[in-house]
Amino acid sequence: GLNAVFNALFYLETSTKDRKLGYATGQSDCTGDTCIEGIESPIAGGSHVWVGVNFAAFRTLYMGGEGTGLDDLLVSIGEESIHTDMIAALDTADAAAAAVTVPFDQADPALVEALYDANKSVTDLLKGDLATVLALQVPAEAAGDSD
Repeated sequence: GLNAVFNALFYLETSTKDRKLGYATGQSDCTGDTCIEGIESPIAGGSHVWVGVNFAAFRTLYMGGEGTGLDDLLVSIGEESIHTDMIAALDTADAAAAAVTVPFDQADPALVEALYDANKSVTDLLKGDLATVLALQVPAEAAGDSD
């Protein structure tokens, strides 16, 4: 069960960072400086909104909703500093998401890049410290991701 929850958290890595933000910033494999044509919901213009929702969903899953979450597990094994770092990274990501108030194809590229970097800070903690102290296996689709 714990591995299933841990694996679900990687949506923020493989879909949000690598695809949604990766296309908007040109970090994903594409031929131009950006791959803006690959952004999420271009007709509805909600690319900036959905990333914020992804952060909220990650936080809920990480915190266990109204129950026990990975945060509680970290504290129970004396790794509260990792939890503190994760919450700080999520708060930074939320602030970066709130700063992008228009769809990615209309947004200031510097703000979208800052959002990508904030997302990466969260997922770096997930792939690194969290996976290590809980002895969890990073999913195959994210294991080879070197960024």
